[in-house]
Order: sequence, then C-alpha cells, then structure tokens
Amino acid sequence: MTATTADRRHLDFAAQDGFWVLDTAGHILQANQAYCQMIGYSETELLGMRTYDVDVGGAAAGVAEHMGVLMRDGPVRYESQHRHKDGSLINVEVSAFCLRTSSSLVFGLIRDMTEHHKTQALATMQALSIAALSDAMYWTTSDGRIHDVNAAACHALGCSKVTLKGRRVVDFNPQWTAEVWAQYFAELKARGSLRFEYDQPQRNGHVVPVEVITNYVRCGDAELTVSTARELTERRAAERALAESERRYRLMFNLMSEGFCVVEMMFDQQNRPVDYCFLDVNPAFEAQTGLHNVVGRRMRELVPDHEAYWFELFGTVATTGSPIRFENEARALQRWYEVSAFRVGGSDSRNVGIIFEDVSERVRRQTAVAKQLDELIRWQSVMLDREDRIQQLKLEANQLSCRLGEQPRYASAAPFTGAADGGAGARASS
Repeated sequence: MTATTADRRHLDFAAQDGFWVLDTAGHILQANQAYCQMIGYSETELLGMRTYDVDVGGAAAGVAEHMGVLMRDGPVRYESQHRHKDGSLINVEVSAFCLRTSSSLVFGLIRDMTEHHKTQALATMQALSIAALSDAMYWTTSDGRIHDVNAAACHALGCSKVTLKGRRVVDFNPQWTAEVWAQYFAELKARGSLRFEYDQPQRNGHVVPVEVITNYVRCGDAELTVSTARELTERRAAERALAESERRYRLMFNLMSEGFCVVEMMFDQQNRPVDYCFLDVNPAFEAQTGLHNVVGRRMRELVPDHEAYWFELFGTVATTGSPIRFENEARALQRWYEVSAFRVGGSDSRNVGIIFEDVSERVRRQTAVAKQLDELIRWQSVMLDREDRIQQLKLEANQLSCRLGEQPRYASAAPFTGAADGGAGARASS
C-alpha cells in the first residue's frame, strides 16, 4: 500500500522533524529524510518494517490494540525510544493521528528529544545545585517582592519558602524602603549587576554582615533581580586577625634593629644567579648598609663590585627553599655581616627574605684580640726560651762550683751529681 500525493506533502512539510506514514498494521509506508537521518536507515530500508522494529516501547502483539485506541480516541502524544541502526537509543516524542480514507493511514511526527532531555537534566542539576548552595539566593520582583528563594535563604531569615514568597523585602529589613528599593532597582537595571555589603537582620534579632551579588534578569515581560547573599562573619573575623597580624609584623619590621629586605633573585640564561632587585626594606636597612633609596633597584647597579658569592648564596636559597645562616664580609661595602636568609613564597618563587646585622666592629675587636693573643703567645715562647737558658747557665755555674769544691751558688737550679767529687752529689736542693 502507498501513501497519496497529499500524504507526501505532509512528509515534505515536516522537514525539521521525523515523519512517517503507517498502515493500521503498523507497517511503515513512507518516511521523510529527517527521520531517515535520525534513525540511520534509508527510506528503502524502512519500507516494510513495522513500528516495533524501531520503537523500543512497542511490541508485535500490541500494535492492533494501539491502532484501535488511536482510531477510537483520536490523536495521541507520547515519549518513547527508537533504536538507531547502529544499536544506540534515541529519546523521541511521537505525535500520532489517523487519517480516515478508503484505506486508513496513521501519521506520526517524531521529534528527537535528546537535546531536550539534556536541557532538562541540566535544569534539574542547576535547580539541585541552587537548592544545595550554602549562600542564600533570592529572586525578587521589580517592586521588591520575593518571588522565590533557596533553602539557605529560608535558613538565614528563619522562615519557610511558603512564608517568604510574595513578601516584601522591607518586611525583613527596614532599610529597604520603597524609595530605597526603587533607586536600587533603577541602578541595577542600568548597570546589569551590582556587588555590595550591608548588615542583614536575622529573625533571632542578631544582625550579620553579608555580601550581596545581584543581577538584573528579564523573563518575558517580568523583570527580576537574582541575588546571592554570603554571610561575612567568619571572613570579617579572618580579616581582622590578618590586619592585626600585619600590624604586628609591620611594627616589628619598623622597630627591629637588624636590617631586613626582600629581594627578587635574577638569573642568567644558564640559570646562574647574577643579581637581585630590592622589593622591600625596613628603616634599619640604610643604617646597616649605608645604601639609600634601593627599592626597585638592582644590587649590581648600587654596588657594581659586590662579591659574587652573595648572589650564589641567596640564589641557592631561592631555588632550593633551604634557609641558611652565615657570617661573611662584603668588601665593597667595607662591612662584615651576620646573615639569615630564607625563601619567601612557594616553590616557584624567586624571592628571598634577608635579615642581617653589621658586625664589623665585633669582627675588628675579635681580630684585634686574636692579634694580641698571637703576640702574647710569641712573647711567652721567647720568655720561656730565655728562662730555660738562664736555668741552664745556673746549672753550669753550680757544676763549676762543685768542681772547685765550693757550695752550689744557685739553689733554684736543678741538683747536680758530678764525677769529680767521687760520686758525692751536690748538697744544694732546688
């Protein structure tokens, strides 16, 4: 059985959606190109197939029953799945009606619902995400009435969604009078979005700071504001703690007697440290180095003859992150320094913090003391040699006295036993 020329016009008219013509037994008599592309079969392959060959929800036994319902009750619309030639399933919406002629024909408009289902799934996911947000969300009309809220907004205001919907914003915050709201809405409409902070009263009487980000939205003829409100209590506390920490740091930074600076290490193409640039210094820096107005300038620019080992030491700190402590001479500055250096920032940072103290006077004193000690040791050695020689001379004098038969002349000299007196020892004792 074939469709009429009028039926073919129906097929051509439905070029955007799939369209087929069936007989009352469910045989496919004709299909348009859109349906062929959707299902993966050519029209020739579809001819002679029955609806249950492609409709997953259909069955051979139910064709007659479905056709009877259609012819009795008129047009129907339902969703199903059609199986593509490659075996994949396509979500479709089918609108079917019966045309009573000498041979009853059934027409079906088949619309691919894949994108529609994706959109629905995305909308559902967005709705669930909004419901689960920890930030309060408000949809508000142009005259300042609450159109909708999420769970977090209900919790913040201590009311159910049913209670909140339709209420005016001013009912929950006296700041939002009709005049204030009108000005706010006009500015929002002109700018598209706003961000601001204000104190929001709670149902328990407490007032909490919130940050509001709001956007103007037009839905058909309706004008809405879509706003998120984030409580700032914890952030404000963290900001105060950070400000206090920075105040203490800056106080210590300014009052410490040691010099302090933060430098950015500079490397050549072989990744060798060759210079550094001063990013920040404390007030004691100038007194400790004699250098002035250094922020933003390079060490090589300030002191061209600065020794290379300084760059090597600080470069190692920057690349490895290992802190160091050492004492070394800066000959170009004519000073000795005791230094502690550490990396500032993460592993990618090339900034180094340096705490240092001019110990030149201490080194000079230590050098002087060491020189004096060396001199004393030298003189001690000389004096000990002289004392040994005197003792030797005294001993020789005593020996001579003994040979002459006289008493030893020097009692402090070591005793002498001579052979000349027949083995009799000297009578002197030391």
